[in-house]
Amino acid sequence: MQSIGAYRIVDELARGNTGRVFLAESAAKSGDDTTCVLKLFDRRHVMADRFLPTLVRESQGALRFMHVYAARTLDVARTESDVFVVRELVDGVPMETLLDRMRLQGSLLPWEFAATLIVQMARLMGTAHATPWRAGEQRGLLHGQLSPHNVYLTFAGHAKVMGVGLGRARMCLPPGHANLAYRAPELLAGQKMSEATDMYGLGVTLHALLSGQRPFAADRVMDVREAVLRQPLGDLRYQRPEIPDELEFLVEALTAKDPAARPSSLAGVEGRLRAVLRHPDAHFTDGLAQTMAIYFPEAAQLAEGRRERVRMRRRLRCEPASLQWPARPSRPPEESELSRSRGTAGEARR
Repeated sequence: MQSIGAYRIVDELARGNTGRVFLAESAAKSGDDTTCVLKLFDRRHVMADRFLPTLVRESQGALRFMHVYAARTLDVARTESDVFVVRELVDGVPMETLLDRMRLQGSLLPWEFAATLIVQMARLMGTAHATPWRAGEQRGLLHGQLSPHNVYLTFAGHAKVMGVGLGRARMCLPPGHANLAYRAPELLAGQKMSEATDMYGLGVTLHALLSGQRPFAADRVMDVREAVLRQPLGDLRYQRPEIPDELEFLVEALTAKDPAARPSSLAGVEGRLRAVLRHPDAHFTDGLAQTMAIYFPEAAQLAEGRRERVRMRRRLRCEPASLQWPARPSRPPEESELSRSRGTAGEARR
């Protein structure tokens, strides 16, 4: 079995223009706290001038950050030849995968469910923006690329955002074609990322959830870039006449081309969404869980079985090793800098 640093590779999950993603197990841990997801960066990006130093600095805040709607960053590490990020394994599927399945069946997500997910993401990003991104800094954590591709939906009906707090390093890498349509226009215009960039990400993700369509669809990269910079998103009221006016107005405000024209407060965004929903979170979270069970029945059953084993372990106080399912870490890692894994490059690639 191949190993990368202190992690055994179980399977390759995906590959893209910035690297590969693996299901992995930590060789340094035992029991049910071993399974994780490892993102291995392409070496051509590791050699870039800004990426690695930025990742080193930014990892301080990302490793310490914890939130119910964020996938935990467990490790940011390197061997002599590789640089990688490790995060918790999320019990769910990417938001884009659900939208794809619904699209194939001609279905749309109820607007209440879409708004509930954005409430969760807004609450998360509000906390992130208020959390210093490294010691001695007043500026907060950023994401920079919120989209259905890097937000998971759990089988319990919750959003889980990947890569919170690694936005500055993310900006050193080229966007993939799938994510380009969700890129904030100011980034394509060469401006700096800010909290307003994450506002745009919330808005364009909400539009995708409501419309069921990918924004700015085009085959050529240059056409996608031009559309993001110049064209408005599709008219939601034409597609979904049942959507409240306030929800449509909020999407328009969040996706304004000018960052200064977007809402300045995530708490305000959350408040506007709650005013439209008028029901407690649990009312729609249960509906989202049922939707996930309908579109992913086998996976949802497996997930419930795993959750039941975790509940049983806590109830019976049995040994964790008897239940091979990863528990969430109780606290972030102690290391604030990149940890250098032991071993030679040959060992890392074995």
